[in-house]
This record gives sequence, structure tokens and C-alpha cells, in this order.
Amino acid sequence: MRILGILMLVLMTSSCYQVERDCSNFRTGTFIWEQESGGKLLKTTFTRTEEFQIETYEGVIDSSRVEWINDCEWRIIPINPKTNADSRAYLFRILNTTEDSYTFEFKQSGREQTYQGTAVKNKSHIMFEIFSSADAWIALVTLIFLEIVLGIDNIIFISLAADKLPADQRKKATNIGLALAMILRIALLFGISVLISLQAPWFIFDWGLGSRIHIWAVFNSYRWWYILII
Repeated sequence: MRILGILMLVLMTSSCYQVERDCSNFRTGTFIWEQESGGKLLKTTFTRTEEFQIETYEGVIDSSRVEWINDCEWRIIPINPKTNADSRAYLFRILNTTEDSYTFEFKQSGREQTYQGTAVKNKSHIMFEIFSSADAWIALVTLIFLEIVLGIDNIIFISLAADKLPADQRKKATNIGLALAMILRIALLFGISVLISLQAPWFIFDWGLGSRIHIWAVFNSYRWWYILII
């Protein structure tokens, strides 16, 4: 009886200290991984979806495919490796999780040495970095300027087109034209916001020349063409 009691006590104690692994909460999202190297704190930001991962490290952006083994294990396969060594997949495994972070280990395929790190799931840092960036403010001012120019262009074009109509129909045609222009402008701005929030490429073209082009979007806004290629 004493031995049975000791075994039950050991089982109860071990269950209390069981490592928590809620891996499904960290399959997708935006994460920050900070590590210290040579007395310098290095930060890597990566966004992972079910199929792709986009990683930013010291201003360099890399894209990879994601192959899930299970909720806690997956492979990262570089899409556009610079060397043959970089083309090897990386194997990741979550060791334990907290409410907003997970500790993981990883190694490159074909190698035995493993590394560990802790990634924090963070959503608020994205907007902060956008509005603290000078490039973001320049882009915003440029967009406002283009909207003003295109708005004036719409007014002039609609006015010239309406002048060809009978006098009693000009006001109605002008109002309809301005309303349609406003609706189209809002739809285009909404489309831009969707493109900015994309976390994976829509199409991947491999031309067999050792290079891949990720076309995120190609769309036309009146006379302005926007082509986003990564």
C-alpha cells in the first residue's frame, strides 16, 4: 500500500508540472524573435500562414514555404535560396507555450546541431512600426496628393462629358458620374488595403532560369499602374 501511495503521489506531482503545449494557437500570425549575439540584440519578425512564411531580418525579407507535420512541428523551405546550402529545409518543433509566446527548437535538414529560441506573438507592433516610419508618412502624403489630382481629373472629365448632353440632363449626369467615381475610388482604396495586408503571394512564377518572381498584385487605377513584385 505504501508503494502504491508513493506511485500515485509521483504521478500527481508530475502531472502538475506537465509542460503546456497549445501549438494550434501559434500556427499562424505575426511573431517576434529576439536573440543576443556578440552583445547585440537582434530581432527577427516573421509572419506565418498555413502555406507561407515571410521573414524580416535587418531589413532583408525572405519568403519560405511551410509544410506542417502536425500542430507542433513544421518545415520551412526557402523559396528563393541564394546558395545550395540555403535551399535546405529547416525543421521546427514547439517545446512549450505560454499565453502569447512559444519556445521552439530548430535545425537545418541534414544537420544534427539544434538551436532554441522564443517567439512572441504580437499584433500591436505592426501599426506602431508603420506610423513611426518616415517611408510610411511619405507614402501617405503621396497617396493624398494622387487622390487630389485624380479627383480634379474626374471633375473636369465628367464636366466635359456632361456638356454634350441637353441642359436639363447635365446636372443629373454630373451627380451620377461623381457618385460612381467616389464608389470606384473607395473600392480601389479598399483593394489597396487588402494588398498591403497580404501575408503570402497570390501567384508564384518559376521561369526555369534559377529565379522566381512573386507577383502579389497587378491592378490598374485609371492611368496609374501599380505593380508590386517581391
